[in-house]
Amino acid sequence: MAVAIHPSVPVKTLDQLVAVARSKPDVYSYGSAGVGSINHLTGELFKMKAGGLKITHVPYRGSGASVTDLIAGQIPIVITTLSAALEPHRQGRVRVIAVTNDARSV
Repeated sequence: MAVAIHPSVPVKTLDQLVAVARSKPDVYSYGSAGVGSINHLTGELFKMKAGGLKITHVPYRGSGASVTDLIAGQIPIVITTLSAALEPHRQGRVRVIAVTNDARSV
């Protein structure tokens, strides 16, 4: 899984995202592949581990739809598969700031 953000979000790291989200509760939202999907559960776990962030979940019908809206700037954050976010990241259309892995991903 990957945490991807729209380039307009003023952060470069996951720690910065947590800080900004904490400073602006209920302002940010994140998209997932749908209610109960691994994307959704990863997002909820992230919120919990980050100290109970107040970020609204927006369910989509699949990762493709959420990434499309992320690219378009309709949603600021998406929890998705790395494979769905990698090409838009390489193109500079989104920014992947974290992956769920035990080791750093380059």
